[in-house]
Amino acid sequence: MNKKGCVVSDSKGFTLTELMISVAVLGLLVVTVIITFGNSTRRANENVAKGNLGILRMSIMTYYGTNKGVWPSNPLPNSLIPNYVNEIPYLNLKSHPRTNQVIGPNLTDSGGWCYDSATGRICIDCTHLVLDGTQISGW
Repeated sequence: MNKKGCVVSDSKGFTLTELMISVAVLGLLVVTVIITFGNSTRRANENVAKGNLGILRMSIMTYYGTNKGVWPSNPLPNSLIPNYVNEIPYLNLKSHPRTNQVIGPNLTDSGGWCYDSATGRICIDCTHLVLDGTQISGW
């Protein structure tokens, strides 16, 4: 006890330096989590886009087989809905707004679907690179 009758403890609190280091370490951990989560979301959206591309390719091939070697015409939704797909899937890519628009065979980087009715080729109309370094339109 001190002279005023209060109990005095020998333990000390954190120094300002220790507190600053702790805050810096926590900040680094938060940044790491945000970067990891952001890449996971982007990778998930890319995988969904690949899956939807596969569904559209399968639907186009089924149309081709059912119609004796004739590819679906443009506009593609009129040819495929409702017999082959319920709707044209939406794309949710980081570099473009969410869309399910289908354009002609020339890439314009719209973020939608790019379809060539002469060959039946469909791709994603996006010239950006994904996390593994490949171009999205090349899938």
